[in-house]
Amino acid sequence: MRVFPRILLAFVLAVVLASPGALMAQQLPLPMQKAIPQGITTVEYAQQTLVFTTSVPLIANFQFISENEIEVRVRTRSSGQQGGNAPGNILRIWWEEGDEFIYDGEPPEEEWSGILLTEGGFTEK
Repeated sequence: MRVFPRILLAFVLAVVLASPGALMAQQLPLPMQKAIPQGITTVEYAQQTLVFTTSVPLIANFQFISENEIEVRVRTRSSGQQGGNAPGNILRIWWEEGDEFIYDGEPPEEEWSGILLTEGGFTEK
């Protein structure tokens, strides 16, 4: 008769201890905004790594859209410096997992956005 309450207690304890881990495993990444300074900056979001090489400061926004889609939005940061079309300004965004540049050129004058399709490549919006 004493075995049943111990088994029940062990089962309840196992469920209570496993619940937080199960809940954390299903959490979606929150949207993230990141200031990107001049130079080379590595950003990780939702298990994806982007390397920014830029000659102007930027603001990058990342948003999880679905299980395999991440939206990336980039704009120049207004800091009294010249915008994206100044001669010699560059912006390169390398997506490590996709093994490709998702942006390579002058920094955009307006906001630029694209979608990382983590199972199939990249698409520009």
